[in-house]
Amino acid sequence: MKKRDSSSKMIEEGIEKIAQLYHISENFPDAELKTLITQSLILAKKIYDRLEEKPEYIRQLNMFHNYFMDTISLLIFRYGDIYKNMSSQQIIDTCNKMKILFENLNLSFQKQYDSMYTMDILQFNSEIEVLMKTLKAEHLF
Repeated sequence: MKKRDSSSKMIEEGIEKIAQLYHISENFPDAELKTLITQSLILAKKIYDRLEEKPEYIRQLNMFHNYFMDTISLLIFRYGDIYKNMSSQQIIDTCNKMKILFENLNLSFQKQYDSMYTMDILQFNSEIEVLMKTLKAEHLF
């Protein structure tokens, strides 16, 4: 399977998952938690958009897609199922844990997104260095 085909499938699955998670989280009673989840989903969408631009990043995004997105899906689905049946204190405690989790997840997703550009910058700098060495070797610089 080609990288473009694999990345297209990953992107399609990811975007579908993002839409489902957003829809579920919209019903959560805590506005701060909803905001944190929305921020995570926006960052996830940016990562998938970047993968669409650069399908060669598919290897680097396997863990993001197969572990992080699946795990947060499970947590959001489960929280959506159980928060209605919890007592007030249980809801508060669980919601606080979810907030901490999504604050950390947002940092992690931002690092993942930034690293995709860092790879481009490193590759670009390498190309510049090779060209400079070639120019020097040919006595053109």
